Amino acid sequence: MIIVAHRSSGDAPDSNRSTFLLVKTRHALQRSDGKGQVLCMSERVVYPERNVHSILARGSWKDYTGPQDVLPGLLAQVAHRLPASEDANRDRMIIIAHRSAGDEPDFNDSSFLLVKTRHALRQDRGQAQVLDMAEKILYPEFNVHSILARGYWESYTGPQNVLPGLLKQVERRPPLPTKGHS
Repeated sequence: MIIVAHRSSGDAPDSNRSTFLLVKTRHALQRSDGKGQVLCMSERVVYPERNVHSILARGSWKDYTGPQDVLPGLLAQVAHRLPASEDANRDRMIIIAHRSAGDEPDFNDSSFLLVKTRHALRQDRGQAQVLDMAEKILYPEFNVHSILARGYWESYTGPQNVLPGLLKQVERRPPLPTKGHS
């Protein structure tokens, strides 16, 4: 990935406030279907790939002639935005595991492990919630690895469309107060 253009209030790019156009190769600029990403340092965000010509058509971009070795440091300071289709589903809760007396989940008597995305399982601090249908309680978010370590959980392979109905039947428990707060 290289920086090919920048937008900034001054003549030279400011690594704290400028917006940069990133492409995998300079060849992407010459192709009609070339893709690029916008790195916005003021918002600390890298946006998903889009058509590079569409990006250049918006705003006054200048050729970037500065050093390319600054890019890894800039990328380390920013978050990566998901494409719009993934971004819309980012906060959608899904069932990933269940605990029940039988082999199959009983929607009246099972416990379900809910996460916002499967990605939470791979994160050290990934958060999940337990939906206890026997007690009709949705517990607050807690570390997913801690939850999985307590008890025998099986992967949930059933339909996800049952979740909204299950959530309507339960009480939501508020999070526990943190230390130092009453």
